[in-house]
Amino acid sequence: MLNLLPPLFVLALLIAAGSGVPTDCTGCDLSGRDLHGADLSSVSYVGVDLSRANLRGANVRNATLIGVDFGDADLRDADLRNAALCAYDTVGRIGCSDFRGADVRGADLRGVRVCQSARQARGCVPVEAATLRRAAHSNLDGATLR
Repeated sequence: MLNLLPPLFVLALLIAAGSGVPTDCTGCDLSGRDLHGADLSSVSYVGVDLSRANLRGANVRNATLIGVDFGDADLRDADLRNAALCAYDTVGRIGCSDFRGADVRGADLRGVRVCQSARQARGCVPVEAATLRRAAHSNLDGATLR
């Protein structure tokens, strides 16, 4: 059984690489990508451009998505439960992912979190819905927030 672990690990890496979607990225440009139904659970994206991306039905649970641009993205029915979407900057202001113009109907944003650092999801706490709406530049109509 132990002899199978290295080949299975390599196979898993090849499958992940084949999708062309990184699991850990700072400043990547994924704008306009078709990620419909993709499994992005537990990814770590900081400052990534996902504007105009199709994330309909994507699994983005427990992801770190600090400062991600979701402008005009299709997030219908996406599952973002417990994702870290916000962080405090160096002067204590809150900065969140930008949802301007995004279609969030049916998206699940329950338990989204704010963190003390954009680099680490440790010490994150749930963000209030009103704070999230303000910081995300969207009223998030149609999304489940609680």
